[in-house]
Amino acid sequence: MASLVQNIPECASFLPLNSANVTAQPAGHLIRANVELWQGVVLAVCFGAFALLVSLIHRVVRTYIYYDAHLLDTYFDAGGDTNFALIVSLIVAKTTWTTSYTWASSDVFRYGIVGGFWYAAGMVVHLFLFAIVACEIRIKAPGAKTFLQVIYKRHGTAAHVICMIMALMVSLVISGVAMVEGTRIISVLTEGLSTELTSVILAIAVGLFTVVGGLGGAIYVSFFATAIIMIVALVFFADAFFDPLSRKEQLYGSWEKFWEVAQCGHVDLQNEGGSIVTFLSRDGMLQGIIVILSGFTSVFVNQSYWQVAVAAKPGTAVWGFLAGGIIWFILPVACSFFFGLAYWKIVLDNDSAAPLSENDLSFGYMPAYVTQKLWDKAGDFMMFMLTLAASVMAACSEVLAISSIIMYDIYQTYVSPFKASEITENKDVAVRTRRAVQNEEYLEYDRRCVILKHFVVILVTCLLIPITIVLMKLDVDMPWLFQFLSVVAGSFVLPVSLAISWHRITTSGILVGGIGGCIAGIVSWLAYAATMDGSLDKFLVNSGQREVMLTAAAVSLSAGGLLCILVSLSCGGCDNSLLEEEEWEKTRMIDNPILPWAVKYAPDIHELNRNKGTPHFYTVRRSYKWAEIAAYIIGVFLAVSFILVWPACMLLADIFSKSVFYNWFLVIFVWLCVSTGFVVIIPLLAEIVQVCQQAYYNRAWKRAEKHQRLDEDSSHSVRPGPMQTLDAHSLKTESDFTLGRDTMKSEKERWKTFIALE
Repeated sequence: MASLVQNIPECASFLPLNSANVTAQPAGHLIRANVELWQGVVLAVCFGAFALLVSLIHRVVRTYIYYDAHLLDTYFDAGGDTNFALIVSLIVAKTTWTTSYTWASSDVFRYGIVGGFWYAAGMVVHLFLFAIVACEIRIKAPGAKTFLQVIYKRHGTAAHVICMIMALMVSLVISGVAMVEGTRIISVLTEGLSTELTSVILAIAVGLFTVVGGLGGAIYVSFFATAIIMIVALVFFADAFFDPLSRKEQLYGSWEKFWEVAQCGHVDLQNEGGSIVTFLSRDGMLQGIIVILSGFTSVFVNQSYWQVAVAAKPGTAVWGFLAGGIIWFILPVACSFFFGLAYWKIVLDNDSAAPLSENDLSFGYMPAYVTQKLWDKAGDFMMFMLTLAASVMAACSEVLAISSIIMYDIYQTYVSPFKASEITENKDVAVRTRRAVQNEEYLEYDRRCVILKHFVVILVTCLLIPITIVLMKLDVDMPWLFQFLSVVAGSFVLPVSLAISWHRITTSGILVGGIGGCIAGIVSWLAYAATMDGSLDKFLVNSGQREVMLTAAAVSLSAGGLLCILVSLSCGGCDNSLLEEEEWEKTRMIDNPILPWAVKYAPDIHELNRNKGTPHFYTVRRSYKWAEIAAYIIGVFLAVSFILVWPACMLLADIFSKSVFYNWFLVIFVWLCVSTGFVVIIPLLAEIVQVCQQAYYNRAWKRAEKHQRLDEDSSHSVRPGPMQTLDAHSLKTESDFTLGRDTMKSEKERWKTFIALE
C-alpha cells in the first residue's frame, strides 16, 4: 500500500505514512466506554417510554377523532390518509439505518468523498422509483395492506407463497442488520453493557410503542426520531465546520482545515491522482453499482416500504417518496463527508496509518471513534441517541412488515379466512339487511384478528433478540449478508413490481422469473467465486469480492425481469381477451366492508362521479392521473439525475480545487439545514391542522344530527342531512359507493349505522 499522504508541497506538514507502520488495534481498545451502564439503560428506557406515550396519543386521536382505532386495518395502515409531511418523516426514519453513517463514512476512507455520495445515491434512487409502484398499488388495489395480497388475487397460491417467503427473508435479514449494527455501537460506547443485553434493550424499546400504536404510532414516533437524527447530524456538522462555541479542544472549526486534509489524503486505488476529492474513482463507482443493485431488493421486496405507501393516498404517497428521498439523501452524504474527513485528519496527524482495522470499519465503529475524539463524553451521548433512534425505527418498520404479512397473508388467507353466513347470500333478504349482517360478522372477525395481532407483534419483536445474538456470535459480515440478499431475492424485484403495475404479467411469468432469476444469480455467484484465488475453499472471502457480488446481483435482477416478461408474453400475456379493467377488478375487490376504500377516496373523486356505487377503475385512475404522471416522470428524472447526470457533471471537475471543495461543502450544509428545518417543523404542523379539521367536521356532523332530531320531533319527517363536505373518515360507516344508492344517506341513517357498528 502506498503512502496515505499526497506528495505535494502543501502536505509537507504531514509525516509520510506507510503500510509498514500499521499497528491497527481492535476498536475496543481505542473507543472508551464513557456512557455508564445505568445511563445507557435509562436513555433507552426513556426513549421507549416517550415513544410509548406518543403512540398512545396517536391511539387517542384515532379513537376519539377518527373513530377507527379498533380496526385491524388502522393498525397496519394508520388510517390510510397520512399527511405528506409525516410520510416524509417516516421514509427518512425507516431508511436511516446505522449503516447510513457507518458504512458511508467507511467508504469515504476507502474511496474518498465519492464513496459517501455513491452510498447515498445508490440507496435514494430506489425511493424515487418506488414512488411509481406506490402510486400504482394505491390506484389498482386501494384496499390492499400488503403487496402480497395483490400477488395472491392475481396469481394464486404458488406465486403468493414464493413471494411471501422472499419478503419474510428480506425483512428478517434487514431487521437483523439494523439490530446488529446498533447493538455493536451502543455496547462499545456503554461500560459493562454486553451485546446480549443491548439486543434485549433495543427489542424492548421497539416493542413498547409498536404493540400499542402500530403503523400510526410508528409514524408519530418517526417524527421525533427523524428530528433527533437530523438535529444531531447538523450539530456534528456545524460544530466541526464553524466551531460556534469556540472550543479550545476543537480540532477543526473551519472548512479550510478540512480542505487541508482533503487535498493531502491519498488512496492506493484507481482514483485520479490517488486523490480522495475526485469522482474519477473506478472502485468507488463499482461500490456504488453494488449499492444500487442491493438496494432494489431491500426496497421493492420489503413489505415495510409498501406499508408506507398503504398509509397514504396515491398523490401523498408519490410526493412523500420523492421528497423523502431528497431529504434522506443529504444525511449519509453529510455524515460521511464529516466523519470520513475527520477520520482522515486523525490518521494523518497521528502517524498511525489507520487506528481502526478493516473489520472495525465494517463493524461501523468509525463514527463512534471520531465523535469521541472530537467531543469526548458529549459525543458519546449524541452518538448513543443517534444510533438508538436509527436502530429502533428500522427494526420497528420490519416488525410491522412481518406482522402484517403473518396477519393478512397467512392467517386471513390460509388459516382462518373470513366466511360470511348464508344469510348474506340469500337473495330473498333485503340488501341492507344482508350488508348489516355481513358488517356485524366482519366486526366480530376483525376483533379476533386484533387480539391475535398483539401476540404476533410481541412474538416478532422477541424474535429480534435471537436473530441479533446468532448473527453476532457467528460474526457474520453485515455488508456480505446485505449483498447476498440481492443475489437470492433480487430476481423478484421486477416480477413483483410488474405484477402490481402491468396487467399482462401472468402467473407463469412470476414463477419462472423469480425462481429462474434466483437460480441464475446463485450459479453465477458461485461460478465467479470459484475462479478466484483459493476457489471456494476461501468461500466467505472470495464470494464477498466486489466483482463477484456485483456480477451475481446484476444477473439475478436482470434475469428475473427478463424471464418474467418473456414468459408472461408467451403464456397468455399478449391475449387480446386480457382486459386491463377486468384484471385490476380482482385486486380492487380487496376491501374492508366496515370502512371501504371508496369512503377514504370519496373526497378526491370528482363530484359528478360520486353516488354511483364503487367508483370505476378508470374513474379512480383519472382522479389521480397527475400523481401517476408525476411518479413516472419526476421519479425517473430524479433517479437518472442522481446516478448519471450529477456524477457525470462532477467528473468535469477532475480533482477538486479549493473553490470546488468549498462549493461542495456549502451545498451539503445548506441542504442539511433546509432538510432539518422541514422534518422538525412541517410534519407536526400538518398533523395538527389535519386533526383539527377532522374534529371540526365531527362537531358539524353532530350539530346537523341534533337539528335533524329536533325537526323529526316537530314534523315527524326525515330530511337529507345538510353536510356535503364531511370528511370520509368521520362517517365510520358503509358509504353509498358500496350500497350503490343514488343519494347519500340522511344524517340520521348515518348516525344509527355508526352506533350499531360501535
